[in-house]
Amino acid sequence: MNLDVGIGVGAENEFTPMPRAEICLDRFRPRNKLQVEFIQADAHHLPFRDKVFDKAFAYNLLEHIQNPWSGMAELARVSNITLFRQDHILHFGNYLEDSHLWFTLPGLRFLKYPRTQIGIGLSNYLRRFWDLKINEHYFIFFPLRWLYNHGAMPHNVLWTYTVRRSNL
Repeated sequence: MNLDVGIGVGAENEFTPMPRAEICLDRFRPRNKLQVEFIQADAHHLPFRDKVFDKAFAYNLLEHIQNPWSGMAELARVSNITLFRQDHILHFGNYLEDSHLWFTLPGLRFLKYPRTQIGIGLSNYLRRFWDLKINEHYFIFFPLRWLYNHGAMPHNVLWTYTVRRSNL
């Protein structure tokens, strides 16, 4: 049995959850019922016994939580194998979300994101720029969005890396 922590609901329910396991966990409850078991909890304190899961997934979770080291330790505690997927520090998406607390450096090292009014304002401005539409078509990065939306390019293909750790 596998666990997916941080399925991407978002504080305002603005994202579509993408479950990758039989049991999914997020701090926020999804608007619609999922086809898998959902548990509302915090990644820092997982409500499971030690080593109860074969694998635990955390895809683009660690930059959103207060203490990524604690979150990684909890995932390692409840699973035999943990899979972390994080955006590279140069990935454009790092600068679009004002909910990001950390930049992820290679090797799952973290650098505190400067949460200033200027940084939050810049993130919000970049998000509006990224989402700009003209005649119902995305204006910026249209070719990349088209490839992604039509399944020709996986999300973050150039700027994402996955770390697999055996916790046995």
